[in-house]
Amino acid sequence: MINVYTDGSASGEFGGWCYIFEWEGIAHCGAENPTTNNRMELTAAYEALKAAPDNETVVVHTDSKLAIGWMAKRWRANQDEIAGMRRAIYDLIVHKHLIVRYVFVRGHTGVALNVACDQAARIAMLEHKAYMCSMCGTIE
Repeated sequence: MINVYTDGSASGEFGGWCYIFEWEGIAHCGAENPTTNNRMELTAAYEALKAAPDNETVVVHTDSKLAIGWMAKRWRANQDEIAGMRRAIYDLIVHKHLIVRYVFVRGHTGVALNVACDQAARIAMLEHKAYMCSMCGTIE
């Protein structure tokens, strides 16, 4: 069984995501814009599952109740973007023959890998925002 912690972050139209495999302890991050916090939460889970070995049981620890609801409880997604992300995650799970469980972790309560994911996702978002602003001459 593989444990992975995931988190997403967004501010305005800029966002970042991160995942950390418990056994590895290395933050894997990315950023994009335009985006939303919910999309970044799902992107973190998608990227983690994409990096997981095939034929494994993966436990995704997240502080996003919405991500858990959309993925594990199959809540209805009103946005096409979220429905598309959910479909991509399901397709990936089937393709890689994964068994996936989602575990809610209360954010900002000192769970070390959750805190590390949160910080790394925010840094990825801020670095991307600074880079994009420098490219267009905007200073923020």
